[in-house]
Amino acid sequence: MNKIRFGTDGWRGVMNKTDFSYENVCIFTQGSLNYLKDIYPQNNLLIVGYDTRFKSKEFAEIISEIAASNGFKVLLSNSATPTPFIGHNIITNQAVAGIMVTASHNPKQWNGLKVKPTYGGSQRPKEQLLLEKYIQNIKSYQEVKKNPSHNQNIKFFNPFTDYYSNIQKIIDLESIKSSQIQIAIDSMFGAGANYIKKILSGSNLTIHEINSEPNPKFPGIRAPEPIEENLTKLKTFVQKNKFNVGLATDGDADRLGLVDCHGKFINSSDVFSILCYYEVAIKNNLGPIVKSVTMSHKINSICKFFDLETFETPVGFKYLSEKMTEKKAILAGEESGGFAFNDALGERDGILTGLKILEFLSKTKYTIPKILEKLQSITGEFIYSRQDIILNGRKNDYEKIVEKLTDHKMSTLGGLKITNSNSIDGYKFILENQNWAAIRFSGTEPLIRLYSEARNLKLARKIISDMQSKLNIS
Repeated sequence: MNKIRFGTDGWRGVMNKTDFSYENVCIFTQGSLNYLKDIYPQNNLLIVGYDTRFKSKEFAEIISEIAASNGFKVLLSNSATPTPFIGHNIITNQAVAGIMVTASHNPKQWNGLKVKPTYGGSQRPKEQLLLEKYIQNIKSYQEVKKNPSHNQNIKFFNPFTDYYSNIQKIIDLESIKSSQIQIAIDSMFGAGANYIKKILSGSNLTIHEINSEPNPKFPGIRAPEPIEENLTKLKTFVQKNKFNVGLATDGDADRLGLVDCHGKFINSSDVFSILCYYEVAIKNNLGPIVKSVTMSHKINSICKFFDLETFETPVGFKYLSEKMTEKKAILAGEESGGFAFNDALGERDGILTGLKILEFLSKTKYTIPKILEKLQSITGEFIYSRQDIILNGRKNDYEKIVEKLTDHKMSTLGGLKITNSNSIDGYKFILENQNWAAIRFSGTEPLIRLYSEARNLKLARKIISDMQSKLNIS
C-alpha cells in the first residue's frame, strides 16, 4: 500500500524520494483518473494548474501527460495560477475535475495536490474517501499509464480570463476604481501575484505590491501563510506610507490576511466578522452562516444580533463547503483565513475576499478600525489566541495527548468552569462567560494547535497555558 494520505485539503508531503516524490505523484494521478473514469465516464475534460513552488510546473506537466495517456483532454494553465481560478474554469468549461499542484501555505519543502470536483469547490468528505481508496488501489508505479505520444490532447490556456469574467459579475469594480483607497498587497511570492492589480487596472488607484516575484524559497518568512508573524514587511509599509489597507494572499491565493490603515494585523475572526457584517447589514444578503469549530464566537454573536442561524463544522473547507451547500448559507469561514461566498463557488478565495473588503470600504467610506468599532458594539470584546506546537515526529507525545483527551477529567481551564465539550474536530471546551478553548492536530503539518477565546488577552493566554500544563504539552 502506498503512503499517500489526505489531510484537511488534498494530499501534502515533504518533497523527497519517499513522500512527495515523482512516483507518488504519478500514482496519485493514476488513481484519481481511474476514479474520474468510473464515476463520470461521459466527461473527459480535465483542468490542471500549479503554484510557484519548486517543481510545481514540472509536476503539472507530468499529471497532464498521464491524463492524456488515459484518454483525457487536458487544459493546462500557461503559468502559475491561484487555486480558485481552477475551480471557476472547471465550471465555465464544464470539466469533469481539476488537479492543482500546491501545498498552499505550508513551508517551502512541502508540495501537494488538490483534486477539485466537477462543481469546482472542495471535494465533499465522502467523495474524498472514495477517491483515496482508488489511489490506494494503485500498488506500484508500473500501473501508471504514461505515453508522450498522446500529448496532442494537452492544450495550454489562461485561467484568468474566465475568473475575471465571473468577478465582474460579483464585485462592483467601478466602485473600487473610483475610490481613493490606497492599497498595499503582499503576494508572499505565491501564485496570487499581480492579479488584484490587474483586476483593478484602468483606474487612478494607488496600488503597491510587495513580494510579487515568484520565489519557491519564500525568503524572510517561515511559510507563505498570511498570519501576523509573516507580514512584518506589509505592516511596516502600510504604516510608513499611510496606506488605507494591506491585503496578503497565501501561496495559492485561496486565503487572505488583512492589515488596517495603522499597519495593524487584523486576525481572521475579525476579518470574518467584517465580511459577515458587510453581507448582512450593508448588502442585505440574509441567510445562515457556516464557521469552523475553531472560528471565533463573535460570529455567533453577530448572527444572534441579526437573527441568523450559525452552523459549526470540523476544520477543512471540504466540511464548510458541504455544509454551506446543505444549509444554503450566504458565507463560510475558517480561522486560517479561508472565506467563501454564496455569489461565487462556495469555495475559499483570497483574491475575491480582498475585493469584497475593498468594495465594502469604497461603498461605505468606513475604515477598518471604524468597522471593528461598530462590530464591538454588537459582539462585545473577544480576544482570540492560538499557539502552534511542532511535533517533529514525536509519535509517543501524540498518543499520550490523545489518551489524556479521551479520558480527560478537567473541570476548569484558566480558572473557568468547563460547562460543555465536544469532539467535532479535536476537543473543544466551552467555558463559563462565553469563553472557550480547543485543541486539535493539524491535518496539513505535524503540529498541535491550541486555541482560546476570552474577554481579555490575559485570560486567553492563561487558558492556553493551563491547557498546555494539564495535558503536559511542551
